[in-house]
Amino acid sequence: MNSPTKAHGHSSLLCLVATAAIILLWQTGCDTSLINTTFLPSPLTIGTTLFEEILHGELLQHIQASIIRLLTSASFGIIFGLLAGLAIHLSTITRSVLSPWISSLFAVPKIALLPLLVMWLGTGESSRLAMIALGVALPTAIYTWNSLDHVEYKWIELGKSLQLSRYQTIRHILLPAALPNILTGIRLSTTIGIILLTAAEMLGSSSGVGFYLMNAGNLALAEYMMSGIVVLILLANGFNLLLALVSRYLLQWME
Repeated sequence: MNSPTKAHGHSSLLCLVATAAIILLWQTGCDTSLINTTFLPSPLTIGTTLFEEILHGELLQHIQASIIRLLTSASFGIIFGLLAGLAIHLSTITRSVLSPWISSLFAVPKIALLPLLVMWLGTGESSRLAMIALGVALPTAIYTWNSLDHVEYKWIELGKSLQLSRYQTIRHILLPAALPNILTGIRLSTTIGIILLTAAEMLGSSSGVGFYLMNAGNLALAEYMMSGIVVLILLANGFNLLLALVSRYLLQWME
C-alpha cells in the first residue's frame, strides 16, 4: 500500500472514530439530562423517528418528490451550464454577451428571483424547477469556461501542429485537460441545487423534504426536524457520491 493510500485510509478511520465519539457524547448528554431533549433530541430518538417515518409515515414520498425535482432541474442546469461555458470559451461574441449576465446573476441570491419566476411561470412546479436549474447552471457555466480558459496554451499549440480540427481539439485536448475542474464545479453546483431545492420546498410546496422540515418546525417537533435534516445530509452525500463515481468513469473514458 503506497503512502497516499495509507493516508487516505487513516483519514477515513479518524473521521469514523471522531463521528462515533461525537454521537456517543451527544447520546450520553441526552441520557444524563445535560442536554435538553426538547430542543435537541438524542441520536437514538432521531434514528427511531426517521425509521418510523420512512416505514410508516409520508417521509418516503417526500424524499421521492425531492429526488425527482433535483434530478430534473439539476440535469437541465448542468447541460445548459456546460453548453454556455463552452460557447463562452470558444466565441468572443458569446463571451461579450453572456459572461456579464452570468457573472451578475451568479452574485444574486437565487431565492430572490423566485417571486419573479412565479410571476412568469406561475405558482406550480415550473417556477421552483427553474430556480433550482438556474442555481446549478450559473456556477457550472463559470467553472466550465474558467477551466477551459486555463488549459495550458502549449497543448493547444500541439493540436495546431498536428492539424487537428476544432472538434478534435475540443475532444482530445481541451476537455481532458479541463474536465477535472469542470466536474468539481458540477459537484459544487449540485450542492447549491440541494440548498435551493430545500428553500423552494419550504416556500409554497406541498411535498418534498423541505416541506416536511418546515411543517415539523411549525409544529415544534424537534425530532422530526432533525430527521429531515439527516435526510438532507444523506441526500447531499448520496448525490455527491454518485457524481464522484460518474466523474471517475468520465476521466477514465477521456484518457
